[in-house]
Amino acid sequence: MLRLLLFTLIAGCSGAPQVATFPENPHTTKAGDYCGKFEGTALDQNNAPVANAVVWATWTKTNGQLPAGFEEKLTSTDANGKYVIPKLKVCDHSVSDFVLYIYKKNHIAYRSDRLFPSFERRFDFYQRSNQAVMPGLNSGFSHKRHLEYLGSAPAIATNFEWEQALAESEGDDVEIAVPTGINRRIVASQLLSPKLIEDVLSYKGDYTAGPLGDQPDTDMYSTMHLQANNSDQSYDIAVRMWTFSNAQAARESFVGMVDSLPNAKEKKALPWGNVDGVIGDQGPVKAMGLVDYSRNIALILTCGNNLCKNESDLELITKETFKVLESLWPVK
Repeated sequence: MLRLLLFTLIAGCSGAPQVATFPENPHTTKAGDYCGKFEGTALDQNNAPVANAVVWATWTKTNGQLPAGFEEKLTSTDANGKYVIPKLKVCDHSVSDFVLYIYKKNHIAYRSDRLFPSFERRFDFYQRSNQAVMPGLNSGFSHKRHLEYLGSAPAIATNFEWEQALAESEGDDVEIAVPTGINRRIVASQLLSPKLIEDVLSYKGDYTAGPLGDQPDTDMYSTMHLQANNSDQSYDIAVRMWTFSNAQAARESFVGMVDSLPNAKEKKALPWGNVDGVIGDQGPVKAMGLVDYSRNIALILTCGNNLCKNESDLELITKETFKVLESLWPVK
């Protein structure tokens, strides 16, 4: 694995959180644990997995009757539709609620607390072995109602901006909350798609999407792997993304990239913004890393030699991937 950053995650609970409003699993009436961890599978109406869906978990904290902040984690479902939300690192009596959102384009979103389209309370959410059913959209679907259902999910709002125009065509204007600035949450699964590969590299392939699996997704690290189904791994492509808390950590990550990538060749001050890049050659796989100092984000994109046949292909697909990031996270 590329040596870029070492994260140590220590999970623990301090005190006792309030009693959860959902069961631990489908086979017991025992209350679940707000601390987590949470595990489940996203499925469509035909019981097929919903892969590469964005998953947002939120914990509400209170101090008596007063709000006392919140915690959140962002990840995605794997190729089998499975999601895992790690145990909350600090979990005490202030934790008073947990809500899970799952979203993928052209599917009805899932909320652990409410049903769509009635908004009635959901009683079939479980901490473990949960099944999140996300049917495909039908002709009578209301995007306006759907955005109202998702209105309190600002961290993933960039994923459903496409529904805005469709909702407006249905009648009354609908406003959705799209966060801006340094707290905008992006995960690697939003950056790569088979359509982007086809548009940029002229390769139309069938891919299975999911995380790489080298480490679990965290608030600071996420991955996306597009595995070619009808070709060998020389047509695979993947992206890793790190989010840093400050510019110094981002600068140090670039030094780590140069040290880690085989046969590294620096490409500083790329004309894409405040970005430094480095290209490495790992034999059957090409790799390009970049650090964006405007957002304190690092990316490493790895591409099989039959998909990225030369350095120009690699740089082009990395550039277009970065453009997707820019569109999701504009910087003034």
